[in-house]
Amino acid sequence: MYYVDNNSGSPTMPALSPAQSNIPAWFTEGDKDKGISWIGQDWLNILQAELLNILSEAGIKPDKGKLNQLVLSIKAIITANAYTQANNLKEIFDAGIAAQAAARSHLGLGKLATKDSLGPADVNALAKDQNLNDVPDKAKARTALQLGNSATRNVGITPGTVAAGDDSRITGAMQKDQNGADIPDKPGFIKNVGLKETLNPTKRVSIGNIGTGAFDGSTPSINIGDSDSGFIG
Repeated sequence: MYYVDNNSGSPTMPALSPAQSNIPAWFTEGDKDKGISWIGQDWLNILQAELLNILSEAGIKPDKGKLNQLVLSIKAIITANAYTQANNLKEIFDAGIAAQAAARSHLGLGKLATKDSLGPADVNALAKDQNLNDVPDKAKARTALQLGNSATRNVGITPGTVAAGDDSRITGAMQKDQNGADIPDKPGFIKNVGLKETLNPTKRVSIGNIGTGAFDGSTPSINIGDSDSGFIG
């Protein structure tokens, strides 16, 4: 590829004349109405400028003795701007951070694409090393686990705490296997449950069948001293 190389050429490209038509026209050898197509300097200068610019883009200097420079230029331009399989997209890496980000954006890849591993924050999960301290709403979490109020109370021996083993609320309670033997104030207990008159020693109370002398409690009949008839049973 080369340019005009004789004394008839100009060292500067002449200004192009205004376009006469927006419709493409083609060369002819002429007919009876008009002669052969006249190329003119504009068309030749445009063609030469386009070809020289291709060589310039490829970094190839025009050489009059080489007739394949246009082909070499096209190949060089394609290679420089294409991503080859052998390079595994290294061209994007070489283009810099901005080009890499743009490529990911074009592919619809988010921020996670640049990470080697994902953390709890990346997937909206709880971090193991936080031991549930990063639960955003702990009250709702307890409700979801069906935990009651005792879940938020300390263990202790005072009101408002969860009773410990030595708590007086436990040790001071009546034990079933004692059958009432651990009642500290038995008279007060009798009074509170309304058994004062029934168990009054001044009253005549018999347990069993009247007249048989059976007081072993095997017969569940109780005769109270005072009766509606006025007799003592």
